[in-house]
Amino acid sequence: MERAAAGHHGFSVAMIDVDHFKRVNDTHGHGVGDAALVAIAARIVATVREGDLVCRHGGEELCVVLPSVGLADAAQCTDRVRADIERLACAPLTAGALTISAGVAEWARGEAPADVLRRADGAVYAAKRAGRNRVEIAASAQ
Repeated sequence: MERAAAGHHGFSVAMIDVDHFKRVNDTHGHGVGDAALVAIAARIVATVREGDLVCRHGGEELCVVLPSVGLADAAQCTDRVRADIERLACAPLTAGALTISAGVAEWARGEAPADVLRRADGAVYAAKRAGRNRVEIAASAQ
């Protein structure tokens, strides 16, 4: 954020929420749920570039900060992540059992960090309303 505000390249943010994660914990136990989160995070790290920041935002939600990436490229990257996770098998969960809904927002100069995260999170909710297992793009900052 500081580098972007100092005139360097901007960045985009992807908020990622694991679909129906409570069902994983309730059906298979928290140990399987924890292993699934570790596997999902590892898959995200393996899919994005070195230097991109992947972190847990809370519960089953993760955040990816993509420096020097515009909105269209961030959406494309996040959709690759979505497809990779859909193919992920994490015993006893088979491929297709884990999916994500994601929202992508591009930081606007002067925008507070909480605002770009809020816009990306709003796009996650739009992805869930639209049927889950998809990436939605947040409206630009006003």
